[in-house]
Amino acid sequence: ISLVEAHIDQHPPLWANSAMYVSTIGNTQIYYHKIIINQSGHTYVLHFFRTITAERHFLTTLQKVLTITNLAGIVLALAAGYFISCRILRPIRTMTQAARSLEVTDLGRRIAVPPVKDELAELAETFNHMLERIQAGFEQQRRFVSDASHELRTPLASIQGYTQLLQKGSADEELALARIASESARMSGLVEDLLLLARLDAGRELASDPVDLIPLAIDAVSDAHAAGPDHEWVLDLPQFDDEDEDCVSCTIAGDESALRQVFANLVNNARIHTPAGTRVKVGVQVIGGGASAPGFVRMSVADDGPGIPPELRATVFDRFVRGDTSRSRQGKGSSGLGLSIVSSIAEALGGRVDVDTVCEGEAKPGEHGTTFSVILPAADN
Repeated sequence: ISLVEAHIDQHPPLWANSAMYVSTIGNTQIYYHKIIINQSGHTYVLHFFRTITAERHFLTTLQKVLTITNLAGIVLALAAGYFISCRILRPIRTMTQAARSLEVTDLGRRIAVPPVKDELAELAETFNHMLERIQAGFEQQRRFVSDASHELRTPLASIQGYTQLLQKGSADEELALARIASESARMSGLVEDLLLLARLDAGRELASDPVDLIPLAIDAVSDAHAAGPDHEWVLDLPQFDDEDEDCVSCTIAGDESALRQVFANLVNNARIHTPAGTRVKVGVQVIGGGASAPGFVRMSVADDGPGIPPELRATVFDRFVRGDTSRSRQGKGSSGLGLSIVSSIAEALGGRVDVDTVCEGEAKPGEHGTTFSVILPAADN
């Protein structure tokens, strides 16, 4: 008993029963427990001993086995996770490599979409749609730069030609100077249009001041009478009752200069692309709304000309798009930016542009013409 008590482990193994002492004597481990009993004035001490060497060997072996299997399981799990992650991330690496290899001159490339409809396939399709939009934007910008260069080259070539003739003294000076001034004005107007479109594309906000559209329509028709006396110009304005408390005005919140340009571009478009004698009606109408709820104001320019050919209707608001020469009474005077500017200004002011056109033969005899309508939110009364 003294030997066992002298070799009691102060730090027994973790697997040992906490109610027992563990005594290690050589290679032998013993469970030891002592119970003191008081009975009839006598004290009895009971000592219990049990050899646990076999259990120790079993547990030690089990510990080694579990350690080895756990390590093997961790290694296998890491290997399987690496393999699975490589397969899962392979399409993402393909997308990354494709994105890194993309160049401005090679935007037509697309990523192969996995056959399985999962999140990766959706990501690949989204990436391809993004590439399509980027490609369309670059192509549009390339066409825009090419068309702008072509438009600027024509007046520059004319100015250069007349300048050389003046230097040689082989041209009428008054005529040459007049042509140089005309081409300079044309080039200046084109540059101003391009700058306006660039500012609108950049998201620059227009002024938001109260603007009454009726005086602007009157001024536009007055200017049209001077520029196109061979057309019939008509004003179509609403009739207001000053004593009506529910009367709504034709005032919107916008930029007066930009709104004047909208009227001017629409009127010039009707003047240039319709033959002499065409009746053109310039109007302003109130759509819906009332004293407590503002509605919309409609700016319209309608003509009874030959109409817009079907092949041009889808691109009528694109830049550098001109009407068919058969529809135009003269082959000059249009830069192809007027309607694009109208559309951009309308969008910048929170509105839209609609076009309704009918060519000869598409409806009843005598029914033909084109109506451009700019719908803008009315200002609060």
